[in-house]
Amino acid sequence: MLGKSQKFARPLLLLLSVLLVAFSGAADERPRAYEAAGFVMLANIDLLVAIWDGEEAAGVGGTAQIVNRAIADGIPVIRLDPQNPVAMQISWSQAGDLPPARAYSQPTHTFRSADEATVALVIQDILSLPDETRVWVPQYLAERERRWNFCLWYPLLLWVFAGHRPRLTNFRLPPPLAETKKQWENYFAVLPNDRAQRPAIELILLPAFSAADHFAVFYSLVYRSTYVFNFLFAAVSVALALAGVFVHDTGVKAGFTAAELLIIITILVTWYYGNRLQWHRRWLDYRRLAESLRHMRILAPLGAEGPIDRPSRSVDAEGQDWVNWYAWSLRRLI
Repeated sequence: MLGKSQKFARPLLLLLSVLLVAFSGAADERPRAYEAAGFVMLANIDLLVAIWDGEEAAGVGGTAQIVNRAIADGIPVIRLDPQNPVAMQISWSQAGDLPPARAYSQPTHTFRSADEATVALVIQDILSLPDETRVWVPQYLAERERRWNFCLWYPLLLWVFAGHRPRLTNFRLPPPLAETKKQWENYFAVLPNDRAQRPAIELILLPAFSAADHFAVFYSLVYRSTYVFNFLFAAVSVALALAGVFVHDTGVKAGFTAAELLIIITILVTWYYGNRLQWHRRWLDYRRLAESLRHMRILAPLGAEGPIDRPSRSVDAEGQDWVNWYAWSLRRLI
């Protein structure tokens, strides 16, 4: 839990950064600065509290424009009318729904009466992992560091057909945290040494990325190698079957048949094991998470949202996945 000073410090820092953007530059550029500041704010929040009279924006960057954008982006908006601050209203479509079609033309029509209980339910919905993918986060967090890879068929394939010699790191995986720190040396050399975000990137983002990248590399080697193994030995099995046609010795033919059956059983066991442990899904999910976090190290200092979708806001059910939820949670921490 955050201390009282931290609870107020983070919103205050965001407010100061918004004001800095808004009041920088020439006076005639101030409306666009307000607009930019509003968009930066929307990229970094889960819920917007708007003190708004319901009138149209007086110009670019006005309250109405930012509220409209928040509604269209699927951000829940709590409206407090200065003339009647007790009557709280909320505008938010349920997870997976399309934003209201009239959000830009008549934003006030998207609001409905709300109370503190309603707001609590909205916040719970924002923070909760979607039911469809609730099993994957515990599975990911239960992953342990992999030091050895005994599936070397894919590196051997690259050696034979592409001339890439196998490396020791294909067999013995390097320590992920130390390896990532080494790779990020140039990045930290230019990252501003502030008191808030740089420590968060070092203590939260770097370990999270190193873990995701490490698991993605491991499962890519495992899945690709088993794929190569299955096809290679399927070809060997076919070759043994063809060879048996030209062999007339009963003992040799029986040996070929036994070897063929053994290879087929091995292929089926490998396929079943890989499908049960979901090597392919883990590889793709962990790689997507790692790349989202890799981009985050550049986008977070700029206050940009980047390619990470807000959790539970996609109309496509496939978009409501644990990767976006987990990446956005880490971004929220940073």
